[in-house]
Amino acid sequence: MPHTKLASPIDMEVGPDGKIYILEYGNGWFSKNADAGISRIDYNAGELPSKRVNKTVTVAGGKSSSDTTYKDLDKADGSLGHKEGSDVPKGEALVLASDCKACHATDKKSVGPSYKEVAKRYKDNKDAVALLSHKIINGGSGVWGEVAMAAHPSLKEDEANEIVKWILSL
Repeated sequence: MPHTKLASPIDMEVGPDGKIYILEYGNGWFSKNADAGISRIDYNAGELPSKRVNKTVTVAGGKSSSDTTYKDLDKADGSLGHKEGSDVPKGEALVLASDCKACHATDKKSVGPSYKEVAKRYKDNKDAVALLSHKIINGGSGVWGEVAMAAHPSLKEDEANEIVKWILSL
């Protein structure tokens, strides 16, 4: 499920059938959301046996050698074990894992300004990282209209800095 994208999940329950149901609000705020809906997660019990993988390697002189390795697979036929990191920047990953998208979008205004609008406004401000990180952690109001930005006091300063750096990079 690492590649599963949910559209602002707002509730989750285990049904009487043992399946997990997720209620998704959708990516817009106070609007009709075409991506709103209910998702279901099914549990696949059991294990798959190891799969035999033969590799043939050609070495200098045209000789070839064959190695047999075994690869453990999950039900979705994906490799188990250590994974290479994703190419999603840390700041963007923090935004995706937070409640930011409830009020902000990358390129369109929602309850709050788009991330691109924020980047444009603060692009020449040398204190932007510290200023915006402070606003993310402590909340703020009056800069973008009447709606106040909620505080995120559990967010660490270095995480807020990463979020701001990502926003300013847009």
